[in-house]
Amino acid sequence: MTDQLPLSVIIPVWNGEKEIPLLLDALADQTAPADTYEVIVVDNGSSDRTVAVARDYPFVRVERETKPGSYAARNHAVAKASGQFLLFTDADCVPAPDWIAQALVYAKIHGDNCLVGGRIEMFRAGNSGAFSSRYDALTTGLNQEWNVRNRHCVTANWLISKRLLVEIGMFDDTLMSGGDGECAARIADAGYPLHYAPDMLVRHPARADFRALIAKKRRVIGGRWQRADRREIGHFSRLNLDEYVNQAKWVKNSDIETVFKPGIIVMVVMIWSIIQLEIIKLGAGGRPHRA
Repeated sequence: MTDQLPLSVIIPVWNGEKEIPLLLDALADQTAPADTYEVIVVDNGSSDRTVAVARDYPFVRVERETKPGSYAARNHAVAKASGQFLLFTDADCVPAPDWIAQALVYAKIHGDNCLVGGRIEMFRAGNSGAFSSRYDALTTGLNQEWNVRNRHCVTANWLISKRLLVEIGMFDDTLMSGGDGECAARIADAGYPLHYAPDMLVRHPARADFRALIAKKRRVIGGRWQRADRREIGHFSRLNLDEYVNQAKWVKNSDIETVFKPGIIVMVVMIWSIIQLEIIKLGAGGRPHRA
């Protein structure tokens, strides 16, 4: 498709009927002129009312990708996008009113030979558990400024030219998690810079409960397993132990209210134990979890 618009906003979604209205309401209130961008929602095999909900918004174009995985869905949208630049976010995020306007500014400043990671702020939704939301805000890895400095960038807030993403080889659509970091590393390895955009803001909810945290952690460890050169249960178990020992230290030394710290440390131990079982499953040939 010939590029016709400055920008395409791309949102992959799987069973997101409860979350996506907040995102689409925020996109309906953007300050950028409507003729400067398009919004593409890619349904990735939802079994709920996600598609019907998305189609209630007249500015949304709904696409479908049957191959499981958000990176397969993103690649599908890239092929269909008419924008010179691509602006990615997730179905549970809430962009600031000037998010697209700021993306257009950064696209003009940096041109089409770089990757731009926008600021991500965590927030507690009304149904967020006191322990799970504080733990997720501390450990979720959405500090985009730190990510960009370390050759990483998460697609909750990611701006890139279509030309560059196609040139670099798109996202690895075999991955269930971590494909954004893998792609960002390839971009950096090819000599293209990564920039941080503090004024290009989306807000991301903390995980609401323990079940949501576990689903996320299982997906993440599965993505690491897929990307690893060395897939050994003992090796992954040692790395997993180191990670959660560090998390317990972060909780202890953080500014989280003292009354919550013991419960969150217990949560860290419980998550570590469950992820140990997930590593054993992966080592035995199990498929990575999708969440």
